[in-house]
Amino acid sequence: MKKILTLIFLSFFCLNAINAEVTWKLSDGTLTISGTGDMDNYTTKNKAPWLDDRDRVNTLIIEEGVTSIGDYAFDNCYHLTSVTIPNSVISIGIRAFRYCYDLTSISIGNSVTSIGNYAFYGCYGLTSVTIPNSVTNIGRSTFYECSGLTFVNMGNSVTSIEREAFSGCSGLKSVNITDLESWCKISFEEGSANPLFYAEHMYLNGKEVVNLVIPNGITEIGGLAFYGCKGLTSITIPNSVTSIGNSAFHGCSALTSVTIPNSVTSIGNSAFCGCKGLTSITIPNSVTSIGSSAFNSCYRLTSITIPNSVTSIESSTFSGCSGLTSVTIPNSVTSIGGYAFSGCSDLTSITIPNSVMEIGDYTFENCDDLTSITIPNSVTSIGNSAFYGCYGLTSITIPNSVTNIGRSAFYGCSGLTFVNMGNSVTGIGKETFEYCSGLTSITIPNSVTSIGNSAFYGCSALTSISIGNSVTSIGKRAFSDCLALTSITCEATTPPNCDKDCFDNIEKSIPVYVPVNTVAKYKAVYGWNRFTNIIDNQSIADAVIAKINAIGNVEYTDVCKGKIDDASMAYDALTDAQKALVTNLDILTTAKQTYDILKAAAEKLAADKAAADPVIAKITAIGNVEYTDACKSKIDDASTAYDALTDDQKALVTNLDVLTTARQTYETLKAAAEKLAADKSKANDVIAKINAIGNVEYTDACKGKIDDASTAYEALTSDQKALVTNLDVLTTAKQTYDALKAVAEKLAADKAEADAVVAKIAAIGKVKYTDACKKKIDNASKAYDALTDDQKALVTNLDVLTTARQTYDDLKAAAEKLAADKAAADAVIAKITAIGNVEYTDACKGKIDDASNAYDALTDDQKSLVTNLEVLTTARQTYNTLKAADDELMAYKAAFENYKSELRAIIEALGKEDDSDAVRDIINKAISDIDALEYDVTISLDDNKAKVLSFVNSVDEAVENQRAEDQKASGIEELELAEKVNIYDLSGKKITRSMLKSGLYIRNGKKVLIK
Repeated sequence: MKKILTLIFLSFFCLNAINAEVTWKLSDGTLTISGTGDMDNYTTKNKAPWLDDRDRVNTLIIEEGVTSIGDYAFDNCYHLTSVTIPNSVISIGIRAFRYCYDLTSISIGNSVTSIGNYAFYGCYGLTSVTIPNSVTNIGRSTFYECSGLTFVNMGNSVTSIEREAFSGCSGLKSVNITDLESWCKISFEEGSANPLFYAEHMYLNGKEVVNLVIPNGITEIGGLAFYGCKGLTSITIPNSVTSIGNSAFHGCSALTSVTIPNSVTSIGNSAFCGCKGLTSITIPNSVTSIGSSAFNSCYRLTSITIPNSVTSIESSTFSGCSGLTSVTIPNSVTSIGGYAFSGCSDLTSITIPNSVMEIGDYTFENCDDLTSITIPNSVTSIGNSAFYGCYGLTSITIPNSVTNIGRSAFYGCSGLTFVNMGNSVTGIGKETFEYCSGLTSITIPNSVTSIGNSAFYGCSALTSISIGNSVTSIGKRAFSDCLALTSITCEATTPPNCDKDCFDNIEKSIPVYVPVNTVAKYKAVYGWNRFTNIIDNQSIADAVIAKINAIGNVEYTDVCKGKIDDASMAYDALTDAQKALVTNLDILTTAKQTYDILKAAAEKLAADKAAADPVIAKITAIGNVEYTDACKSKIDDASTAYDALTDDQKALVTNLDVLTTARQTYETLKAAAEKLAADKSKANDVIAKINAIGNVEYTDACKGKIDDASTAYEALTSDQKALVTNLDVLTTAKQTYDALKAVAEKLAADKAEADAVVAKIAAIGKVKYTDACKKKIDNASKAYDALTDDQKALVTNLDVLTTARQTYDDLKAAAEKLAADKAAADAVIAKITAIGNVEYTDACKGKIDDASNAYDALTDDQKSLVTNLEVLTTARQTYNTLKAADDELMAYKAAFENYKSELRAIIEALGKEDDSDAVRDIINKAISDIDALEYDVTISLDDNKAKVLSFVNSVDEAVENQRAEDQKASGIEELELAEKVNIYDLSGKKITRSMLKSGLYIRNGKKVLIK
């Protein structure tokens, strides 16, 4: 019975070995890889064996046990549409699924830790991919040119993404990040294309990330970490972050504001480049470096404050920030890189601190609205095209520290009208001020030795030029097309070399002023010799000498002032060399001083008179003197104004006697008025006391007011009493009080009687259904009835007495009803108590039904008085539970008896074989024993069945053992069906294998038993 041979027939199929442990088969387009261990790695020359039939492969099944997918394993299986990778695989090899064009989806098992280079290269049918948490590395070009890929679910264990991993994934719109903290720690190989470069939206655990909160504990936001997240509108960076990597938020166009915490020390190159929605950002003092192009093209950014910790502004940092209107650069910055503020077209002003030594090339190029800029003394050089196209710039001062001005530095600054050039500049480069069409004059300092080509070309408003004494050369077209030019001054004693077209399109008859005794030299030099009016500086100085001599005697008149100003302006317009030739400068200086003295004296006299005249007016304004505040104010005002004058000014006041008389008159009027005021004050006090009486009442307070007013009146003098205007009010008040007093005394007597009744009513208190309460109510009623009508009217709590009577009657009726209800309820309580212990008996059922019927017959009020209702409810539930349990037990016993019958039949079947008497005895005893088994209520039905089954198995074991003993005694051998021998039945007939069944047979002359 226990040893049964099972014959298995296997159908034939094509099975091929890859190596000793891994095999493959291809059937009906399905390629199955089976076995245990790693697959082999292949190359373009040593191809996988199934690749010859790759056009037939459309489904790939890799079974559990295979631990790796080899290099080039399924390369160019272009009809492959579905792949199942089991959890046993830990790595996917190089180019494993390259050019599997029809592959639309793939399930990568959770055990895979690395995906090799080019693994899914060119799988443009792939639409989505989930990279499990087990993957730590994504190799180079893994999903290169997977143009159909629209979604990537990124596991939280990826620590590195190599270059071009997702390059060419033009359809990628979103990347799902399962763990933001892990994502921030990913490092991207230099030159790699971060998958988010193409993703317009980012998802965290399946939800689109709009407001990004980076977890606390992250210390670095890696380069390209959130590149191109167009749906991101806000970010929260924790205090644990110390650096923001290159292009970390590049292209996050919906981002509007960013607060960088104090923990951050560096902001990488292009970190926020292209964040065109960004309107504000706070950079803390902890930041020491801001990378190039960090805020490039953030054109909605309106203001920025750079902290004191930053030492340099790198190239293109704020380039293209066209909405930027103001920038604060701290003293810590020493250099401003090229293109740093290029294209900041709304920038109106900027202050460069004294710490900056260099302004780079194109730094403020095309800052259209820039109207002013201060260049500090620390700057030594201004780069090429530094202020190119700043046509809003109106003036510029180049400090003495600057030695070099780069090419085209102020090219096209058409609004520039004034340039103050420091005396350290040694050269003016090519096109430096070209097309500065608003510039009216220019002075080139003595430090300059050369002027480059087209330096002032097209400065069409330029009227005068002053060239320093060190200039030796002037380049091509340096002053060409300066059409408004009216004069040129050149201080060089040796005429500078002029290149071709140096002064093209300039009127050649304008005066050219040159040093003394150099006219002939200039007329002999190319370029200068084209001018027809070259003038020696001495003649200019002589004209100024004549203007000074014309001043004559100095007077404080407009005519004299005009002569002095004319001579001064003429002198100031001279060059230093020309000023040195003016021999009477002392006359001009003395004339200025004399005029100023005369002017001061005249202005002092006018000022003194101007101070005295208002005081005269104030004294005149006093008029007739009266004892009034207005008159007093005028007198005091005039006195204060007079006292404030200087002695010279007081001498000019012509009506001081009027002020003196006014003061005396006012004092006389004041004394008389004060005496009258004193009497009136005393009378007014009494008037006030009388008025304070008000409505007369029978109160101590009112009596006090009347007595107080009477006493105060009697204390007055006769003059003062005559001023009391309301004496009649006092007289009437006295009479009214006496009348009220009589009425009040009668009312007090009535109230005393009424108050006694009020007290009796109040003593009733809370009404109860008691004899004591009834007695209080009756007592208060009798007392009330004994009062007069006037006294009854003073009883303020009559309603309390009325309510008490009604309440007592209601309580009496309620008590009588409650007694009846309680009697009915008590009878039911007794029936419920009589139920006792609940049993599954008819007697107990009768008690429960009797109590239930009695309870149901009660009214709702009576039911509420039944205190043991829960006993009745519990009894009903307990009885029903006992009934259900008994029914279930009977069903279990019936099932148990059926099971015994089934197993009894099995035991009886054991004895139907041709066995010994000993075996039959075992079986007969077992039948008797199983009939005697009863259901054990302490265990479950299954456990009861298990006991019977265990008994049957023991019987089976005993029968087996007995048959083995019988076999040994009879010489019968056991024969297994699988043996290839000649077998005969007991009659000697040969038996074939198909005829075999359990029983005794003959083999080699011996009995054998086949089971």
